[in-house]
Amino acid sequence: MLKKLLPFLRRYRLPAILCPITVILEVIADVLMPVLMASIVDIGIGQRNSDYIIRTGLLMIALAMMALGMGIASSRLAAVAAQGFGSEIRLGLFTTIQSFSFARLDKFGVPSLIVGDSTATAF
Repeated sequence: MLKKLLPFLRRYRLPAILCPITVILEVIADVLMPVLMASIVDIGIGQRNSDYIIRTGLLMIALAMMALGMGIASSRLAAVAAQGFGSEIRLGLFTTIQSFSFARLDKFGVPSLIVGDSTATAF
């Protein structure tokens, strides 16, 4: 089944690959936040080092912005890949049904064409 569906994803391969990568980067940035907060408490507050607290705080803000950007990018990439994949499948099904003769179409009812009777579709 996967072999039959993969050709429909060909045009949307890049968004489908980049989406999980951006999700992983977002998770890494989110996981680093508590580590940085712990270092602020242990090092910055423990040693009364205000420069360290400011630098680490700015790093946390940058990581939060990066995580936000990665979250937006992953949502956009997933939407593009999913919509494109669905569109390609619908186009393939439409093209296949359009290639049938009227006599052949009379053999199949509408439900069998929609559900995907193995004898009716070229998938």
